[in-house]
Amino acid sequence: MAVPLYWHQADNFGDALAPWLVRHLSSQDIEYVPLGKDDGPIPYLVTGSIFKHTLKRGIVWGAGCAYSAELDPAQISPPSDTLQIIATRGPLSKARVEAAGHTPATAGDPALLLPRFYTPQERPSCSVGIVCSWVDYLDVKASYGSVAVLNASSPIETVIDTIASWDVVVAGCLHGLIAAVAYGKPVVWAEFSDRLLGDGFKFRDFLALFDVDKPVPVIRPALSSLDDGAQTFEVTQSDALLACCPFRKG
Repeated sequence: MAVPLYWHQADNFGDALAPWLVRHLSSQDIEYVPLGKDDGPIPYLVTGSIFKHTLKRGIVWGAGCAYSAELDPAQISPPSDTLQIIATRGPLSKARVEAAGHTPATAGDPALLLPRFYTPQERPSCSVGIVCSWVDYLDVKASYGSVAVLNASSPIETVIDTIASWDVVVAGCLHGLIAAVAYGKPVVWAEFSDRLLGDGFKFRDFLALFDVDKPVPVIRPALSSLDDGAQTFEVTQSDALLACCPFRKG
């Protein structure tokens, strides 16, 4: 039996992680199910900024949104047989859905579970590297020519292996940052342009898991100070997130 799943079908690391993680967690095949259908299997929403108050039919386990306004408690549908919110990406989104009558078990992005399913392959080490969205990649590569720059649209294992080989990760995309946190790397949240989708809510929501008060990105950090302010976060959410996974094998 296949697991019904909706994800944004793109090479972007965070979106591509959804079917990858579900396969590893469930040991089953995946069935892509679009949103908005009135019948058929109810899709799970796992990673990616795909959860918003317009969702009427789905089972949310860790998905988030790109804009704060996408989770207006007054517009979120109440719990029902066709809409269940089991876990949200972070505490900010958890509070929003609780205000709408939902009772998620926990908060945490499923990408935090990556180390449980994948051990990075060894690569030459690097003191500091930048991982960014494809929308910024060419500009960042040109601007920081002497620094390792990774396009987050690279294959999943390549992204993980590369991030794990860096001593410090400068992340201009959310799931690059999350993967770095998951593998215990010091991270810097950076913003390289205004091209990335969202208003920063997805970063703030995730970083609220670690009690970061009003986090802000470093805007186009200087080459000489890329790793300034790098932080390491202790991941304590994995057990609770795994325990409430609705399609986990066993």
